[in-house]
Amino acid sequence: ARHQREQMEIVLLFTPAVFHIGWQSSGGKPCEQETRGPHICVIAPGLPHECRLEGDAELLVLYVECSLLRRVMRKKIRGVVVSESAQHDVVIWMLASLLRHLCTAQLRPSARTIDSIGGEFACWLVDLLQKSDVAAQQSGGGLTPVQRERVMSFMQANMKHDIHVVDLAKQTGHGVSHFADLFTNTFGRSPYHYLKEIRLLKGYEMLLTGDYLAKEVALAVGYSNPDHFSKVFHEFCGYSPRELLRRIRRAAVKPPA
Repeated sequence: ARHQREQMEIVLLFTPAVFHIGWQSSGGKPCEQETRGPHICVIAPGLPHECRLEGDAELLVLYVECSLLRRVMRKKIRGVVVSESAQHDVVIWMLASLLRHLCTAQLRPSARTIDSIGGEFACWLVDLLQKSDVAAQQSGGGLTPVQRERVMSFMQANMKHDIHVVDLAKQTGHGVSHFADLFTNTFGRSPYHYLKEIRLLKGYEMLLTGDYLAKEVALAVGYSNPDHFSKVFHEFCGYSPRELLRRIRRAAVKPPA
């Protein structure tokens, strides 16, 4: 069904479902965007649109009030935006994973908690979109979509093993130096730093479930030394894996018998 909201809509698609969205441009031209999850789609405020999903979909939709947008945006978002930079930003997906956990687990977070995390997510995303506009104008070229997919798949499949830049370069057919330049242009960070971030993201998601010990998570994401994993995790998140586990256990509410 066709609908529109006065707020900006952020669609977080967590599963590999296909998301179709149709709308009309300001000139009345029909437009359609198709994307496959996991991905993030941003819909401009007041835009009439239609959505359709294919496959088993797990998604979360955030509605961002225009009063917040006016404070944080330098340039209006028009139409529908599917951002590659947002898709590969680790902070974005850490916040998304936390929202997903709060909304699906047996927890009772306050509306204030959801608003606070959702607001932080929206501000980070808007800032990222605005920076990516500048980067796109300055970039000297990057990896193709096929090459990005091959590199990401290799990282995910081999996360618990040692991964070197030469291993990633082989997935694209480029030499190491040229690959590193293309990768940095594409993701805004070096292969080494990006790999570290997605390992921390995977660890964060595992810890959120409450089903794993910190040392089990460390080994699963490629850290043979749990103490080193804890140190790197603390530097990135501001708290240790054990502290995150304690917070999750304190927040948990036992389901009724």
